[in-house]
Amino acid sequence: MRRIIIASTVAALLAGCSSTPKPGTPEAVAYAEEKRTETLTEAVEQGIDSLPDWCMEVPREDYAIFACGIGASQDINMSRTRAELEAKRQLADRIAGTVSSQIKQFQESVGQGLNEQVVEQISVVTKSLATDVDLTGYVTKEMEIQAQGPRYMTYVLLEYPIGEVNKLVVDKVRKNEVLNTRIAATEAFAELEREIQAARKAKTGSSTTKVFTVDNPAEQLSNQ
Repeated sequence: MRRIIIASTVAALLAGCSSTPKPGTPEAVAYAEEKRTETLTEAVEQGIDSLPDWCMEVPREDYAIFACGIGASQDINMSRTRAELEAKRQLADRIAGTVSSQIKQFQESVGQGLNEQVVEQISVVTKSLATDVDLTGYVTKEMEIQAQGPRYMTYVLLEYPIGEVNKLVVDKVRKNEVLNTRIAATEAFAELEREIQAARKAKTGSSTTKVFTVDNPAEQLSNQ
């Protein structure tokens, strides 16, 4: 009976040795790489499983442009920062693409087509927007932070109003000599400018300021 127990123990030890290569050997390096790959695969699968719906399928609406950013770090604040930076980068790319598309539509609306000079200037505008676009006006629509093992995963959804995009279109066309000459005179462009002006007036008219003429403003408020 004792011999059977000893034999079983030795067999178990040998099995353990055979499954774990000796440190420093090529087999050990390959084994470590295999384990690392398995760990990464599990992390990726876990990340996909926990991906918010609004990040898996970014919303598409007529009134705004959306972008989802993902950031990972063992520091929660760094995770959030990385997610926001990634979302802003995507947002800038989408804004540039939308502006480019609108300018092309203005040119095509008068039946002139897109000549080489116009195409070149649209490309210049698009490239400048992709790197220098002012994202003032964006809104953080959704944010979710998850603890996944030793790190934090942050998912953030940014929203940029289409009205702000229209302002960019007008600004870029007006500041570009070629585009201003060929596009600013179109009826479609004029209509866009009228929409922007109307939106500004509506925004100004909706803001009111209370003016108190009594010595105690709090008393007047209480009587309203």
